[in-house]
Amino acid sequence: MILSRLIKFTHGEQFSIIKVSLLSTIFVIADIVSLLLQAAGGAMQASTGLETIAKPVVIIGLVFQIVFFTFFLTAAIAFHLRMGGRSVEQQVNFSSGGGEWKQLLWIVYISGIFILIRSIYRVTEYSMGFNGYLMSTEVFFYVFDSLLMFIVMLVYNVWHPSRILNPNTLVVAASSNGFKLKVNPSVQNT
Repeated sequence: MILSRLIKFTHGEQFSIIKVSLLSTIFVIADIVSLLLQAAGGAMQASTGLETIAKPVVIIGLVFQIVFFTFFLTAAIAFHLRMGGRSVEQQVNFSSGGGEWKQLLWIVYISGIFILIRSIYRVTEYSMGFNGYLMSTEVFFYVFDSLLMFIVMLVYNVWHPSRILNPNTLVVAASSNGFKLKVNPSVQNT
């Protein structure tokens, strides 16, 4: 959802490889499908006679998640590259509610890398089975799952997207000279 809001914020819809109105929908549906596959596999593990197909179903759900998350990061990178040298001029200081749109993209990249590492760990962990080395060694869970998700949470708490995408204070205006941030007239008059 952050990516679609960022693209709208910069009026960069023409630079997105996916129609912005579909961006969030596609990735939310993909995430739900992934979670349903993982839940179905987990439920099958509890059912007698379905244990043999349960593990592949969970792994398919995890791999599906990795594929779509990689596609999401690819869409973000493509948007970034297609925006090219275009910059949003007259940037407001990052901590004061405005900020550079590229900073938010880097936050998405950093968190995305941590989420991908975690997802790859989970596929590997699950592939090894319940008696596998990763599942039976607690430190891996703390490093590759808990710590990575804590860092992602911390990054978004420190650099919350609303600091950049606050629609109540700024608007982006496209002009022949590029993009410029301006104070929203409806806010300015209050």
